[in-house]
Amino acid sequence: MDSEQKLAQIQALKVKDPKIEELQKKVGESRAAVLGEYTIEPELFLDLGLLSSGFKGDSVSSSGGSIYVLDKAGSRVVSIAVDTKKSKVVAGPTVIENPIDMASYEDNVFVLFSDGIYLVGSNKTKVIEKTWSGDALIHSFAGNLYVLDKAGNAVYRYSGLPGNTFGSQQSWLSSSTRADFSGTLGWGMNGAIYVLYPNSRILKYSLGSPQGFSISGVSPEIGNVDALSADPDNQYVYLLDKAGKRVVVVDKNGKYKAQYINEQISGATRVVVSEAEKKIILLTGEKLLSIEIKHI
Repeated sequence: MDSEQKLAQIQALKVKDPKIEELQKKVGESRAAVLGEYTIEPELFLDLGLLSSGFKGDSVSSSGGSIYVLDKAGSRVVSIAVDTKKSKVVAGPTVIENPIDMASYEDNVFVLFSDGIYLVGSNKTKVIEKTWSGDALIHSFAGNLYVLDKAGNAVYRYSGLPGNTFGSQQSWLSSSTRADFSGTLGWGMNGAIYVLYPNSRILKYSLGSPQGFSISGVSPEIGNVDALSADPDNQYVYLLDKAGKRVVVVDKNGKYKAQYINEQISGATRVVVSEAEKKIILLTGEKLLSIEIKHI
């Protein structure tokens, strides 16, 4: 019988003893050192309802040291500085109505509507006219905007120009690449593009062509990845596993690095990460929770 089994039996007796608590701590440290497994207690990062009454986040992005959260039903976008938690309402219902998706770059927020993409703030300015087929997702990278066209099975790139304007539509996928984006749940970008599908299927593209990506070394295996975070400022890719009550960390090819485990993670819907600030931020709808990064 190993030390973990013995400890579990002792804990079942509900005996309060400093020696037992010390043993529990050592077992946890051992699992962290050997397995990269961290059982943690997330902290409340921000109650979004205190920032804007009734706020419920649907999507989240990060850029320039800030987190941006979109409330689709409430037609609101808020920003929060990761280091200071300074927050503000970027745009409200008088500016945005029926938003679909959001992307951010530095302090600029772009919102996808049914007729195109707008730069939003105290007012909104259309920066890209809709030319894609139907449902889409948007992302930003290095000052450029990208559109994933689910119905058209395409990714379009719009080069950033001075004055918050953008160039003409360019097909990002190579001419020889055939993709099916109809079941896409989400995507992330860190130079390469990672596209998330049901049942933990993730496809990686680089320079417009498919690249190898396979989740490996994770125990227990992930049944379903609910959301992912891939960011150009981060070394790793972060996978939200709600059923497993964990965030799994893998390298850019899918090889296991670490995992963070807690019951509260099952209530999260999105994840963003700042390795510079050593924070994993989880969106639960009404709140943002934070986990301290320990694997770096």
